[in-house]
Amino acid sequence: MNRERVNELMSSFSKQVLVVGDVMLDRFVYGGISRFSPEAPSCPVLSFDNQTSMLGGAGNSARNLGTLGAKCVRLLGYAGHDDGGRDLKKLMDQDTGAVDNQLCNSPDRLTTIKTRFVSQTDGVHLLREDRETVRPLDESEQKTLFYAIKQWSPVVSGIVVADYDKGVVTPSLLRLVSTIGLERNIPVFIDPKKTHWEHFKGVELVKPNLDEAYNALGLRAGSCSVEELGDKLLKFTRAKAVIITRGSEGMSLFTEDETVSSLPTPTKVVDVSGAGDTAMAALALARMAGATWAEAMELANMASGIAVGKSGTATVSAEEMLNKYGEQYA
Repeated sequence: MNRERVNELMSSFSKQVLVVGDVMLDRFVYGGISRFSPEAPSCPVLSFDNQTSMLGGAGNSARNLGTLGAKCVRLLGYAGHDDGGRDLKKLMDQDTGAVDNQLCNSPDRLTTIKTRFVSQTDGVHLLREDRETVRPLDESEQKTLFYAIKQWSPVVSGIVVADYDKGVVTPSLLRLVSTIGLERNIPVFIDPKKTHWEHFKGVELVKPNLDEAYNALGLRAGSCSVEELGDKLLKFTRAKAVIITRGSEGMSLFTEDETVSSLPTPTKVVDVSGAGDTAMAALALARMAGATWAEAMELANMASGIAVGKSGTATVSAEEMLNKYGEQYA
């Protein structure tokens, strides 16, 4: 794809998008390691240097949609009445971009916080601490969220569902968004986790990684080829398309009419945190802009390649994408 076509597609990224799913706070604690603990000789001691916090999960999907050029991104999910929820609100308030915070609050849920402890010297992740409530939304919580989905869906060009298996994405929610998508001809893009695969009928895209794809079908990893796996998953989910992300081996697309594979842009990997969110944002916006699946995958590969070259849960801008294509075709 040449730069002119990239410009044409990205100039049409200015869409309104609804993002629904598990919103979380990603924290990164950086420091140096010079010794091991005398209490536990195999445990390195991290000398604190600095800490950063950013939107993660569905929040990172929303951020990437905004930085790639979406006009407005409505972010729906749940946060707790706790310090993590307040930190999320502060991050939202600081963001002057396209993301419109529509988070619901629940006194019965903890805000999901993932804290990664990282060696400043070599970027190695030493430990991750998770604080979270993992349970399906109760009836009252679902009612509040479903009302918001119905309120905003008439004005958007697409819906992205980011499932991190914390309980916001339920079978009822998936049935609701797939029905809205079919009735209003709105493409629905789903980043799935471990469950609910039988509720994806008619959605535009389901994007699991390789392990998730095997697990969805109850298969042992490597027990069949990626081509066989994709065909089986397409039939099982009844989605319009399935893309299986395969790390360093790129992505593989499966539809009723075609199978396409692509390799990612070679880049130095600094941190893979949130790269899947970046890829989904690029895929969704590209398809909404009229890209073919091959074009959408190329843009997603480029975007995620830029993201993994950054530290932390990173976003990618439209300017970075165009500059990258400028370098490629200089």
